[in-house]
Amino acid sequence: AYENDPRWSWRDYSVIKVLDVQTGQQQTLTKKSKYFTPDISGDGSRIAAVQVTPEGRSELHVLDARNGQVLQSIHSAEISLFTDPKFIDENSLVTAVRLKDGKMALATAEISTGNTTRLTNPSFNVVGYPCVNNGIIYFTANYGGNDDVFALRLTDRKIFKISNGPMGNYFVNAANGKISWSAFTAEG
Repeated sequence: AYENDPRWSWRDYSVIKVLDVQTGQQQTLTKKSKYFTPDISGDGSRIAAVQVTPEGRSELHVLDARNGQVLQSIHSAEISLFTDPKFIDENSLVTAVRLKDGKMALATAEISTGNTTRLTNPSFNVVGYPCVNNGIIYFTANYGGNDDVFALRLTDRKIFKISNGPMGNYFVNAANGKISWSAFTAEG
């Protein structure tokens, strides 16, 4: 959630809040933070989010979903920006990364060790919005001048192109044997 400082309105923060959809109760987990694109683990006990410092340093933080305490901090000297972390399982995340040379790749991050491993070759093509389902990572990437949906099978790291549209396809979601994404039209 966006919040600004009550005294200094020019200071703004991106805090993490958890909403219980059954009770409607909202709990603020972090204060005066700069967290972006959070994801909650399958069992609801942890949250993965990108933290960006005022100096521009980017890290993945794994937080306790009950109190916001940082359980693990993941960073890499070769990565200038993490984005869109998603839990693969209880010990690993998938994230899009921008490297120091400006190239992007899809990567995994091992929560217990902080080790990152690239899943795709680095390129100047934009990669993002991953979704994990049944051992497959779906994501949007820009190849051939258009943003399309791709799937990467974790068992053999084979990549499949799922969509082919003229205006771009984003925000893929897969679950229960179905897949959906957003496609923009000329009318908006």
